[in-house]
Amino acid sequence: MPSQLEHAMETLMFTFHKYAGDKEHLAKEDLRALMDKEFPGFLENHQDPNALERILWDMEQC
Repeated sequence: MPSQLEHAMETLMFTFHKYAGDKEHLAKEDLRALMDKEFPGFLENHQDPNALERILWDMEQC
């Protein structure tokens, strides 16, 4: 029986693949679609209009 963490990771992976265009990378447009659908209030209520660009930049630095 999978643990809660395993179930959460599986959900994250399925969600990533649902939005990723090539199944290995999440383009800016893909991330925006994911954020709009899966986190509907995040971008609406965020004070910074460049939040998505900042998230992408931070992810590229890893």
